[in-house]
Amino acid sequence: MSNLDGMGLLVEQKDRQADVGDSHDIAEEKYRQADSTGEIAMALAKAQGEMGTAVKDGNNPHFKSKYSSLTSVIDAIRQPLSRNGIAWVQKSIYSERGIMVETVFYHSSGQTISTGPIPVPVDKANAHGVGSALTYAKRYSLAMACGIGTDDDDGNAAVAAPPTPEVSTADPSIVADLESAADEGKDKFKAEWDALPTSTKNAVGHRMFNMLKERAVKANG
Repeated sequence: MSNLDGMGLLVEQKDRQADVGDSHDIAEEKYRQADSTGEIAMALAKAQGEMGTAVKDGNNPHFKSKYSSLTSVIDAIRQPLSRNGIAWVQKSIYSERGIMVETVFYHSSGQTISTGPIPVPVDKANAHGVGSALTYAKRYSLAMACGIGTDDDDGNAAVAAPPTPEVSTADPSIVADLESAADEGKDKFKAEWDALPTSTKNAVGHRMFNMLKERAVKANG
C-alpha cells in the first residue's frame, strides 16, 4: 500500500469517527432537552386532565353573545396547576406593531416551559386601547398554553371597528345651492349657510360642510 493510500484511509477513518461523534452529540443534546422538560411536561399533562371548561361569563353586546373572560380562564386553571406544582408568569413585550404576551410555566423541579410571544395589535394608543389589547393577549396566551378553548367574541374590544363614514341626507338641490355659493367665495357661502334652518344644517352634515367650506376658501384664492 502506498503512503498516499494509507493517508486516504486514515482521513476516512477520522471522518467516520467525526460523524459518529456528531451523531452522539446530537442524540445527547436531544436527551438533555427532553430531560430538561420531562417533569414539567408530565405535571402539566396531569393538570390539564384536571381542568374544566372556562365559564362564558363575559357579554359582548356587539355580537350579542357570551365569551370566557380572563378571570374565567384563570379560575379554570389555577387549582389544577397549583396542585401539580406549577406556577405561571405572563410577560408583556411592547413593539411598534402592538403588544405581545408570553406565558411561562415554572415547575417545582426547576424546569420551565414557554409558549412564545402572542402578538396583538393596539388599535388606540391610549390606556384603554393598550389595556384591552393586553387583557386579550393574556387570555389567549394562557388559554392556548393550557389547552382551553375560548370564543373570539371580545376581539372588537382590542381592535375597534372602523368608523362609519358620515353621509349627507340633505336635499340634493340644497347641496347644489351651497356648492354654487361656495364657488363664489367665503362670504357668499357663509350667507347661504347662515340662512339655513338647524335641521337642514344637520342633514348636510359636518363632512359635507367642511368640504364646501374648503371649496369656498379656494374660490377666494
